[in-house]
Amino acid sequence: TSREIRRIKIAKYAANDVESGEQRATSRSKYTWQFKGEEDQWTDYQYKNARGVKCTVNSDDIEQNYQQNPQGSMGFSTGHFTYILDFNRMVQTNQETKTSREIRRIKKAKHAANIVLGISSNQQKTPLNSGFIWQFLDEENRWTEYKTELGCSVTSADIEQSYGNNPQGSMTFTAGPFTYHLDFSALMQTNQRTQKRRQVRRIQQFL
Repeated sequence: TSREIRRIKIAKYAANDVESGEQRATSRSKYTWQFKGEEDQWTDYQYKNARGVKCTVNSDDIEQNYQQNPQGSMGFSTGHFTYILDFNRMVQTNQETKTSREIRRIKKAKHAANIVLGISSNQQKTPLNSGFIWQFLDEENRWTEYKTELGCSVTSADIEQSYGNNPQGSMTFTAGPFTYHLDFSALMQTNQRTQKRRQVRRIQQFL
């Protein structure tokens, strides 16, 4: 009857809605977010840590915010402190002390496999050099790493070293006949002669 058909359609709709909800939950939890602790140990973001200190977000909450805006940031608190987590720079900053810590986003499956194999967080995928590479958006809208092979006076590692000395500062370098100004805060490089600007980014890379 028409009433039975309607019930079947409603049941199918409910089942599909549950399935799509599960898929959304799965997509949010594919990755684990971690910060580098006091002893350089990578630690998962959790609502309550091993010492019982409460945090207002966990790894899944951070992933959800990241999916909404991968170049953005978010705030959270742990204990008495408030932090800003910057997805673009991959750092968290204590708003009171201004202390910054590295953060990272790793696939949960690999993280779980390492735990089963007895590999500690610090042994998971050793970063290349400092663990970060610098890239600029080229003429064809492709992200390209800074390399001396491209006629540049600095490498990605050189830029990371300058950035580490002053994350809010800047530096200059040359490429061919041109001199450029690289602003770490704005994540922008500017040709000093033509004033043309290009986006730059700092991303984490692993072996």
